Amino acid sequence: MIKFLRSLFARGKNPSIIEIDDSGSGSLYGGIMILLNDGENISYGEVSLKTFRIKDKKKRSAVVQKEIFKIIKKGLKNLSASPQKTILKICQGSLFNFSEKELEKKKFTVQRVQIRGETNDKAENLFHKILKDKFNITTKDPKDYKGENLRQFAILKKRRDFKNVKRFVNGVEKIIQSSP
Repeated sequence: MIKFLRSLFARGKNPSIIEIDDSGSGSLYGGIMILLNDGENISYGEVSLKTFRIKDKKKRSAVVQKEIFKIIKKGLKNLSASPQKTILKICQGSLFNFSEKELEKKKFTVQRVQIRGETNDKAENLFHKILKDKFNITTKDPKDYKGENLRQFAILKKRRDFKNVKRFVNGVEKIIQSSP
């Protein structure tokens, strides 16, 4: 009887929390990395740079956001997340707007927060590791990989929203100033 009463009043485990962040979205090189972190394990995926070659801005944005949702869906499965037990803390960036709506439809508790600390560090480190592996970029200073930046800059310059890219993407002004 005592065991039964204790079980009624026993505290359950705290709900699992998964933080979701991106890295590389403000960069001229590589794609966008999406990282999910439950505190012990991570899952991640990449939105390919090829996705950004879609000329129509609305279509490109929709495709990017759907790709991000696919990565998140796969990551949640890999981390054994469940709507009843998992709180999702997602980066505030507009890249995640579609994912937020879809996850709420699936009954997940979603909180939009600024991701800092371990999850953000892991996402940034993963992005730089992939830059090294794919493009042989071993430094975080844009001046040191000017050639790769110029190649990416040529792709980005064709975008219809280039004025915004120029204002908000890291390193664009440095590239423009150092271009011949």
